Amino acid sequence: MWSGPRNISTAMMRTFENRPDTIVSDEPFYAHYLYKTGLDHPGKEEIIASQSTDWNEVACTCIGDIPDSSSSLYDAFDVIPIDIDVNQDGDFYDEGERGGDGYIEAADVIVSLKRATMMPGYPNIRRVDVDYPFSTPMDNGGRIANRDDATDALLFGNIEGHPGETVQVPVTLRRGEGNVSLSGLVSGFSIVGSNDEVPELTSEISFNIEIDGNSMDIPSGNEFLSLLLMDLADLAPNTETLLGTLDFTIPFSADTEDIYYIYTQGSSGTSSNYDVIVFEDNFIGVVPILANITGDFNQDSSVDVLDIVLVVDLILYTENPSEYEVLLGDLNDDGLVNVLDVVILVNIILGLAEENPAGDLNNDGLINVLDVVILVNIILGG
Repeated sequence: MWSGPRNISTAMMRTFENRPDTIVSDEPFYAHYLYKTGLDHPGKEEIIASQSTDWNEVACTCIGDIPDSSSSLYDAFDVIPIDIDVNQDGDFYDEGERGGDGYIEAADVIVSLKRATMMPGYPNIRRVDVDYPFSTPMDNGGRIANRDDATDALLFGNIEGHPGETVQVPVTLRRGEGNVSLSGLVSGFSIVGSNDEVPELTSEISFNIEIDGNSMDIPSGNEFLSLLLMDLADLAPNTETLLGTLDFTIPFSADTEDIYYIYTQGSSGTSSNYDVIVFEDNFIGVVPILANITGDFNQDSSVDVLDIVLVVDLILYTENPSEYEVLLGDLNDDGLVNVLDVVILVNIILGLAEENPAGDLNNDGLINVLDVVILVNIILGG
């Protein structure tokens, strides 16, 4: 049974569809109609791209052999095993090229997410013969017609970092104009250094969600991350919401005059009804790399009695300090953090006594070793 506009009721067509001896085809000439008339119907370009625009070819298909129930002309999300272009003709249609195993599983979801967020090594593929005469490419080359109309965006907070430090960069969703609330989004993130050089991060980027909802973040190497947020409380237009933080560790080898840039890629959102929400992709996060200050254990840009407290606490209570903690606390470069480093730290503070009145624990107008003794007694509970 074929259907067309106003030639048969949808209810009748769906009723016959449930008969075991009937197969229905819903408006098979729709792509041809849109292509010939040029009318601007919703989803026009997607329909023209996915269906034949040749009426004779469509008619021959409709009166030809009926496919059996096991046939699958296009299963877009069954992507693992990945398709291979065996004959290098630019498509994944020929014998032995199509991937998939008949199941939609976790691996299929992960690869689809990486493709959606434009991760390197995961390009979109063309599952149709490039020589097939009835395949019409989309005019705009993509699913979303015009990103110039986008008003939503992901913004980054201002963060400075030091070699060896794990930084947490706030990621905020800025909703623009409109009347649709957002309940989910995807985005890719990439990190590059100055001169577009890829930094040699020693661990993977991760996303720490700070909003009610569910998330999935998938790294590709250490410098790229694909993020999916879903089941969010509807986020209304003209609002800003902190989504979470993008976390990564700056290499110890990082140049202290370098700047790390964070880019978004392939960002888009959706409503609870799966309306497409277009994002701007032209906002960049900036993380300047600063030199570590000798003795500044808490990285607050000053060396004072609080740094002594933290170093002594590290010595007494931390069995396995991190590489970064050792870097900050090992002031004599002997590979250990111990009382010798505390002595060096005290000497640094004594040289800055006038600038650090908070360290005068016995209120005698001076910061000296007596204050350190009192401080250690406080730490030990004495």
